[in-house]
Amino acid sequence: MSSMARKCFRRLAVVSVPLALTAAALGAGSPAAAASGAYGPGSSAWDAYYANPLDTATWRPFCAGAVAKAKVVAGIPVPACGPTGTTQIDTPLKYPYTAGGVASVSGFQCVELVQRYLYVAKHWGTKTGDGADMVRVYGAAHNVTPVANGSGKAPHVGDVISFSVMADFTDDNGLYPGHTAIVSASSVNSSGNGSIKILSQNWAGGAAVTQVTVTNWTVQPITTGDANGVPVSAPYVEWLPTGTRPLGPPPPAVTGLAPPGSSPHIDSAACASVTSCTAVGFSVPAEPLLVTGSAASWKAASAPLPATANLGGQLYSVACPSSSACTAVGYADGSAGQQGLLETGSGKSWTAAEAPVPANAQTPAQPTLAAVACYSATSCAAAGSYDPTNDGAGLLETGSGTSWTPAEAPLPVGTGPGWGAQLTSVACPSATACVAAGWYNNPVSGVELGLIETGWGTSWTPAEAPLPANAALDPSVALFAVACHSAG
Repeated sequence: MSSMARKCFRRLAVVSVPLALTAAALGAGSPAAAASGAYGPGSSAWDAYYANPLDTATWRPFCAGAVAKAKVVAGIPVPACGPTGTTQIDTPLKYPYTAGGVASVSGFQCVELVQRYLYVAKHWGTKTGDGADMVRVYGAAHNVTPVANGSGKAPHVGDVISFSVMADFTDDNGLYPGHTAIVSASSVNSSGNGSIKILSQNWAGGAAVTQVTVTNWTVQPITTGDANGVPVSAPYVEWLPTGTRPLGPPPPAVTGLAPPGSSPHIDSAACASVTSCTAVGFSVPAEPLLVTGSAASWKAASAPLPATANLGGQLYSVACPSSSACTAVGYADGSAGQQGLLETGSGKSWTAAEAPVPANAQTPAQPTLAAVACYSATSCAAAGSYDPTNDGAGLLETGSGTSWTPAEAPLPVGTGPGWGAQLTSVACPSATACVAAGWYNNPVSGVELGLIETGWGTSWTPAEAPLPANAALDPSVALFAVACHSAG
């Protein structure tokens, strides 16, 4: 991996800030204000984010509140923010945050992303540390044993990973802070070879997804920086198995939703009528979950997986054009890597299919389907992303059942090599006309632009989402939902 991370600093301060005491009330000269940082309780975007961190509408304003842009990856319940900057960023010491202590660090460091992620995904309050020891600090605090590199296991999506210069995962009195990140994709075969992708902050000064090779069950070293910014190899790696449990707030227990001992997480629901609904998500340990019913009566169905997928997965979206025909989409993990997952059926009867990918897809293509819409039982469209290169591209699938046609989402005029894209929503007002929405990004400026795709099959027309006249210069834009009353 050629990119180099800057050093990831230890948390600078831990302070207590009453909820009613806003930043404005503290004043610039107050010691409490200086300790708590410039971006924390009392900042409107910070307050809105921590009031409901799973509300994606708060993600980009949260990053923008400290003059940064958000990088969002499907399946990871927090945005990464960059550039790093020097603004003091606060995170809560306890979950949920209503008042009291926060920890502070200079800029959107790698540790801030991991601590915010564990706050949201596991409801763990902030612990202090450097990139090198994040896994051990949280593992010790919550009695979770880190996974040793080369132990015959590969990191899973959602695991927290640490890279260290020192074999004991210390920072040598601050000289070697190391790096920490969230595993956002894992494509390791049954022989322990392949790669993972990690979502980071303060990687080359910003937010990034980067690929790391895995050989014989051993995650290979990355190059990070020491306390003076000098490049140094970080060959020691370990990870916390946080990805084997569901992300986000645990849902209320409902009898019959999942096997005993598991914890279901629902991502989406659709209803053909008031008495016929289907909900989808996943249950521990990372198994796709299908739940059917209505009101207070629900039953879980076994979600089949394609023959090439044997390591679990997740369903993100479902559409039900009739009570006997629903389509759910997401991803599944197999020995050959991640694949797009398509489930069709109803009740307890479902059929699984691997989503095909365009001819230009790399191996592994890492497809994920984030949304699905159906005009009828035989006319559906799904949207998501895949990798034709390491930059990623929007993925469009049209069809039904086990017959689907893939297409790469085209980009507007003026784009070129290195431009990436992701689609998050789709609507189909007619049998052969759908609209998908998401964003694409400029690899030079880092600016993200709203993306709208209109079409069907392999024929799609892209458009950049227009902005209001009062929009800021070069704002980052993303579209998360689309709905259509008619094709016109």
